[in-house]
Amino acid sequence: MRPKPKFTPGGLRCLYCEKPLSCAICGKLVAFRTQQEHDAFFEPESVVRCPYCNHTLRCRYCGAVYAGTDEEYEA
Repeated sequence: MRPKPKFTPGGLRCLYCEKPLSCAICGKLVAFRTQQEHDAFFEPESVVRCPYCNHTLRCRYCGAVYAGTDEEYEA
């Protein structure tokens, strides 16, 4: 089960490098507006998508992929 970061309005930190979580594709900081939206992105076995560009979420800083496997990453 993927650990769920604490919900903070306005942004998340990467679960691996702890820097502000921003998408490697579009470069925007990932932020969820509600607790429900936040929780939905961190369900076990789910592929997390950037809310802005809709690509599989990958940390811009450390390259961590927020998907079940690396094969699900879309370049």
